[in-house]
Amino acid sequence: GKTISRHRDAVATRKAILDAATLRFRQDSSDRVGLREIALDAGVDAALIVRYFGSKEGLLKECLASAMMPAIISRGRRSDFGENLMAVFFDPQSHDVELNSLKLLLRSAAVPALEPILKDVVHDRLMVPFIEWLGGEDAPIRAQLINLLAMGASLQPLVVGSGGLDDRDRARFRGLIAR
Repeated sequence: GKTISRHRDAVATRKAILDAATLRFRQDSSDRVGLREIALDAGVDAALIVRYFGSKEGLLKECLASAMMPAIISRGRRSDFGENLMAVFFDPQSHDVELNSLKLLLRSAAVPALEPILKDVVHDRLMVPFIEWLGGEDAPIRAQLINLLAMGASLQPLVVGSGGLDDRDRARFRGLIAR
């Protein structure tokens, strides 16, 4: 009855706020994004954002946490993980969600006040599940190494483009990292 309907509306409203905020935070530095603009985009009152998320920082943390869900580890077989991960960076048109999440993370990393929030989110939502998924000996070290490679692979095209590699070398490079 009414309780289910109210719950569904609350879930839809929360999602609309998160979607609007994620888009805004991806496009601009979080210190320049206001709750009023997010509320307008989501079609809600700004007070509702505070009620659901506590503050703009709470909303940003939830946006980051949503962006950090390590969907890549649940996709396909373990043996395909490296290739699936590299596909995110080498086939950008088919991985808009992951790349948009990366943009949000990069923008957030550029704001010193967000450093503790970002570290918490990366640890709780990315590294802990990833370490558990990897399992085995030295899982935390292997997870950090893979994270480092993935960050480098994601930034490299932005900073140096193809790095002077032709298509053949680029394919070989991708294969080496995936392995």
